[in-house]
Amino acid sequence: GIPAVLAGFAPGRLTDIRLLCLPRFNLSDIRYAGRFGTNLYKNDIGVNLFYRPADAQTVLGGDLAGEFAAGYWGEGTYTRDDTSSYGKLAAGLDYTFPGMICAMAEYFYDQSGENDPGHYDYQKLLTGARSTLGQKYIYLSLALAKGLVLSPGLNAVCNLDDRTGILVPQMGYQPWDNVELNFGTSMPFGLRSGEFRRTAAYDLMVFLWGKVFF
Repeated sequence: GIPAVLAGFAPGRLTDIRLLCLPRFNLSDIRYAGRFGTNLYKNDIGVNLFYRPADAQTVLGGDLAGEFAAGYWGEGTYTRDDTSSYGKLAAGLDYTFPGMICAMAEYFYDQSGENDPGHYDYQKLLTGARSTLGQKYIYLSLALAKGLVLSPGLNAVCNLDDRTGILVPQMGYQPWDNVELNFGTSMPFGLRSGEFRRTAAYDLMVFLWGKVFF
């Protein structure tokens, strides 16, 4: 594990404050974080702060989650360090239709990404420096609620900058309460010069995974 110092207290029944420090022998490598969380008008609200002296990186973030006819959530961060500053934003909705059909949509914006596909640095994906290359993405999911013997579903993610993405139709099978099997395919779409087509090893990938709970 990682040695850490954590302190927390609750000034109210629905409010809590947490402080975290990751100590290091080199003072510039110490990392600090804090979170304030509360519930206001049935909305969970949080404010987060992170600071790393080594490169003067400061991350200020906030999140919100609640329900009104449909579930909704949002979170955003602003990051600033010695060399750059950028913001990130994610917002989504989920709703369960009659028949236990669950639908979800999420939008993600990353100011540090490139809005011009011609400037994508694919090496950063290979090294793990980045998990995405563009700025604007949307994620969609449609599925039957878990717990049924058969649970079909469809997931899709799309890069709105280059209009490439991946479709993942799948079928879940749960013969017993402690056993889950999932069979599906992953199909990239869009121009081959875009992020998801260029990084896909195959035009069609089939997968099968299982879980057993003890």
